[in-house]
This record gives sequence, C-alpha cells and structure tokens, in this order.
Amino acid sequence: MPAAKFNLKNEKWATFKQRFKYRSGSGRPINLENCSAKLQVRQSIGSPDTLLELSTANTRIKPLSFDGNIEFDVPADVTGALTFESGIFDLVITYSDGSKERVLEGEIRVVDGVTR
Repeated sequence: MPAAKFNLKNEKWATFKQRFKYRSGSGRPINLENCSAKLQVRQSIGSPDTLLELSTANTRIKPLSFDGNIEFDVPADVTGALTFESGIFDLVITYSDGSKERVLEGEIRVVDGVTR
C-alpha cells in the first residue's frame, strides 16, 4: 500500500502529540505488535542532515500494539530546540521479520511560540 499523505504542524515549546490508526485497505486495524517505527524530518529528500527523529527506540513514538495505533509524543524541550521552519518526513514501520513499509509521508511546519 502506498504511504498516506499527511501534513503536520508543530508548535515550538509545546509537547507535540499526534495519533494515527494504521488500517488495511478494508479498514481493519493492522497489528503492529513487535514492530518498530522511525520518522525522520529532512529539509529535502536528498538532504544528508536529519532535522528531527522520532522513533520507538528514542520513545518519541510510543510502543506499537495490535490495534494499529501510532502515537507521537515529543517533549516541549525538544520542540523548543528545533531550529528549522519546515521540512519533509516519512514514517517507516519495521516488522518483526525485518521487512519495512513506508506508511506516512508529508510536510511539517514548525511555528514559534511566545511563552517559554
């Protein structure tokens, strides 16, 4: 299945939370138990620099489970330290057999805040 397109808006100095339900073409939740996930933000596809990484390994993506939920949870101190205004991202799921699937892609915009 091709990656779904979704754009994100992140507010600096605020905890960034976003939840998705990964479903099959027929609408059933996909079992993500024993899977890992990684999302990287870059300025462009060919850019060597990662501007932000969310993953199950760094706990910015909560542990995955049988119900297809994928939840981002980025602390305010991390969003406050972001130095870019926009970028592109994709989200890759790694299954227990080692196969990988791009499930989400899009643009991210970072909006500065006043209160620290």
